[in-house]
Amino acid sequence: MDSRTLSAGSDLVVAVGYAERLTEERLSNGATWEAFGGVSLQYIRSTLAEKYTANEEAVNAGMILKLSDPQLTLGLSVANLGPPVRYVRVDDPLPLTYRMALGYTLTTVFDQSFLLVGGGEYDAGAGVMRPSMALEWNGHKEFSL
Repeated sequence: MDSRTLSAGSDLVVAVGYAERLTEERLSNGATWEAFGGVSLQYIRSTLAEKYTANEEAVNAGMILKLSDPQLTLGLSVANLGPPVRYVRVDDPLPLTYRMALGYTLTTVFDQSFLLVGGGEYDAGAGVMRPSMALEWNGHKEFSL
């Protein structure tokens, strides 16, 4: 009887990305708004049971919009945009995910600030929306909690 140990599976993802500031404008009230955008290209190689191998490409993209007064930031992204990974005759869709978050920074005395963030993630494959919230306190420029 022949027995040996098999790996259930392994994945390799190689990504190359690029991002930059798209614009910076001064508004009539003296505040500024900025827009940043980025994209990454991914090569995905997946192996199942050391026998079946699939290769695919995918794209991630995102954008950040920042307003200086009031201190608001909006982030939008899409992850794993691409065709399904194909093993022999079976398609395994990539986990297509859309994300959005809005952050508000409240600056207080002595360089302290609070960042309140609310957002969500939509898993397109499962049709499920997951909300999220976070609070960050910056005690000084070098310390956050």
